[in-house]
Amino acid sequence: MTKQEAIATAEAIGNCKAASEKLGVPRRTLLDWLDNKENIDEFSGAQTSKTLKGQRAKSIMPFAHDMVTFMKDGRREEEV
Repeated sequence: MTKQEAIATAEAIGNCKAASEKLGVPRRTLLDWLDNKENIDEFSGAQTSKTLKGQRAKSIMPFAHDMVTFMKDGRREEEV
């Protein structure tokens, strides 16, 4: 069952608790899906995806790649 099907079932039943028991989905999860209905409907990826994507952790050091390059360049210069 997809999230869209679960949302449609919950809306048809009208009672979130009864819908969550019928679907076998935690009530809080179903409420979250109902709150995010617009984003879920617009999502163009795989319908069985667990997230809406793009939710990666933000890098603590956005310049990490540049720093590694700088360190490697320094080591190369030391070898010469």
